[in-house]
Amino acid sequence: MTTAAKPITEIAAQWREARKLYVIYSALLERFALGAPPCPELDSPIDRNEPEALERAAKWMLQMDERIHVHQLRQLLQTSQLSTEEYLRPLITHHLQKEKKNEADRDKIDFLLVQYLCLCAPPAFYERSVAFEEIAQILEPLLGEVGAHPPRWLEPLEQATSQLDSLRSLRDLLEQGTLEQMRKLKAGGGEMYFGPTALAAITRFNFLVRKSFGRLIAADLHAIRFSLNELERRGVATVDCTRANLSSQESIDNLRQACHEWKKPFRAAYAAGHNFKELIEIRTAVEDTLAHAPQSGSAAPSSKKPDVSAAPASNGTPLPLEKPADKQHNDPIAVEFTHKAQPKITPPKPAAPELMSMQAPSQTTTPAGGTPAPSAIAPAIAAEMQAAVDQINRELTKNHVKAGSVANIPLGGVKLMLSSWEVGAFLQNADETTETLQRAVAARAVIAAQIERRKRGEIPLDLPQVIKMAQLESGKIQARIASAKQAKDIDSAVNLAATHKRLLALMDEAVKPRK
Repeated sequence: MTTAAKPITEIAAQWREARKLYVIYSALLERFALGAPPCPELDSPIDRNEPEALERAAKWMLQMDERIHVHQLRQLLQTSQLSTEEYLRPLITHHLQKEKKNEADRDKIDFLLVQYLCLCAPPAFYERSVAFEEIAQILEPLLGEVGAHPPRWLEPLEQATSQLDSLRSLRDLLEQGTLEQMRKLKAGGGEMYFGPTALAAITRFNFLVRKSFGRLIAADLHAIRFSLNELERRGVATVDCTRANLSSQESIDNLRQACHEWKKPFRAAYAAGHNFKELIEIRTAVEDTLAHAPQSGSAAPSSKKPDVSAAPASNGTPLPLEKPADKQHNDPIAVEFTHKAQPKITPPKPAAPELMSMQAPSQTTTPAGGTPAPSAIAPAIAAEMQAAVDQINRELTKNHVKAGSVANIPLGGVKLMLSSWEVGAFLQNADETTETLQRAVAARAVIAAQIERRKRGEIPLDLPQVIKMAQLESGKIQARIASAKQAKDIDSAVNLAATHKRLLALMDEAVKPRK
């Protein structure tokens, strides 16, 4: 069907989608100086009826596709406010509808689908294994009808997926050959690769690999930092890192800075795991140097209990972070990215009430007329917020959680998962950013506890006022994000934005009508 034969409503819809794409393509054009002129048709605010105008806009986008690399898409979408469903859906549809798809299109579709899944996935997806049916349910509105089971030609991927949890380092992942196997399947899949069922299975695999990358990079960084600290204690100042294409005398400080830069592994271009091999070889070099380093004269190995959460095992793999001897702690704590070595734990404030007060509704939340009174509910909710902050501090202290870990904290009948930067916000000296993160996490805890009470048929606190409290915290986070961007503090801006996204997701869940 030609553009000329299409109804006006369909042409108008095409203009709307094209303008959404143009927002992203213009941002890419500006950020990466891609050397193409702007599109006159899309620069104009007028949607012209001539079929040729829309065709010229479509041709311009195809030309831009040839200039844009997947790592540039990744960097833009992971460091801007454009990674939303409003923009991702037309971008994915644009690439899926191309008549001829090349290898670059395939890589972009891979990334965009897993980015879309991360955007739409519930928080529980990050804490457990995810079934194919769950992925299909999220992607089906975008891909079309998805089959009940992955296609048989992708069975090797299913087998590889089941082994991801057993991996302990990036070297394990690369030597296992899973990524190379994936590349061969891509090359051999042809047009089958772009079927809805195959794409759902591949997106699930990519999502699980992305989670594993985060876990394994964190484990390698943790092992490197431990070895660097030990080398420094023994008086060793440099490490021969020629195997990682670095100098033969890399200083301890330079290697620590390299660890810090590895907090952002997915924003750079990478191929065949080359960049990841650098990190693997740095770890090997550091651990080899440590194995041959002289023992410090002041060291007393038998007088100090080893820290099993930090020290690598004899085979070079970090020991499990859970402490088997600690019978009081059953929540798993996993290491994630950080560069803070010796955190100071903020002492809890004894004057605040226990978070368990969430278990009983406040009797002052609603006046006789049935409308929540802000002046009455605000103190109760403020008390819950402070109680959440204090209980999180107590749990982190009790379980000896280190900066750089993620942690599951039991609060108000629910388990609240804290990311590494959120844990760090409680362990570091307070500033505006850490206080904002603490309050955002506390707001999440209060909302989650009230949602759980509602599910159990119990009477929660006044939810409208709880949501109002969360909205206030949301505004504070947005202000801090703006300040961080202005100060060129990209790490803080990204971390704040991720915490903000988690809070908004819970707020959305809280306002949904009960089924």
